[in-house]
Amino acid sequence: MIPNKTIIVGGGSSIRQNMWDTPISDLLLWSKIKNEFTIGTNWSYKYFNSTILMYNDYQFYGTEKENLQNIPLILGKEDGSYQRKDGIKHDNNVILLKECQSIKKRKYNECEESMHPHYWRKQAWEKGFYSSQLIGLKALNLAIALDCDEIYLLGNDACDINGHTHFYDDTNVGHYMWNGQKYSGVGKNDRGLYNTGTYNKIDELNNFWFKPYEEELQKGIKIFNVSLNSKIDIFPKISYEEFYNKLSINKQETNHHQIRDFLRKKLNEH
Repeated sequence: MIPNKTIIVGGGSSIRQNMWDTPISDLLLWSKIKNEFTIGTNWSYKYFNSTILMYNDYQFYGTEKENLQNIPLILGKEDGSYQRKDGIKHDNNVILLKECQSIKKRKYNECEESMHPHYWRKQAWEKGFYSSQLIGLKALNLAIALDCDEIYLLGNDACDINGHTHFYDDTNVGHYMWNGQKYSGVGKNDRGLYNTGTYNKIDELNNFWFKPYEEELQKGIKIFNVSLNSKIDIFPKISYEEFYNKLSINKQETNHHQIRDFLRKKLNEH
């Protein structure tokens, strides 16, 4: 039912492979992965129809709600702010994932233990999905919970490459207003800090947030970061040439409708 291989589409500029004169919609990548099991994140839906779409920030959904109505299946996260603050009502194509249960442990560079999100691996169906720090963390947990053992991370850069932080940062995508406030994870601010705050703490990103996934590598799950310049160092990095070659070797037929139906049933059971 679920293919053993999946591709997670992030927003990093490496997706463009420095081809900034090529329109995003014309990138070779999209045709290469259209028949694969893909997990799109955030604004990737503007350019590619993934098997499922995931997001963390309720402001993203609130802003894009009208444009997201025709997406077959969207996975968000449980967040009291939806009802408590903004009263967003979700359409039937959206399922909210349980937020991962926390446990008491030390965070990176902290001396004392306190409650922090915990990675529950395949127990995520019952104990919640890790973690809302970055949507890529949650998408990766979903892939592993689905027993995928060959996973490719696209656009997981956590940095700028030749001045670009996102593959769409030469467009208006990724900048939006919600309740009179501006939001954008694109680019840097006037002080030279990344607008996506986690990117300013790379050591913590690798040694705390992504650290739990080292165990998956040790268990034989293949997780490749298709970004040679990425600051996420937990996973082996490969080029797009290597990525396309691996896709050609391990071809698979993907029934997107069946995968979505399986996920709806699985999530509704919990």
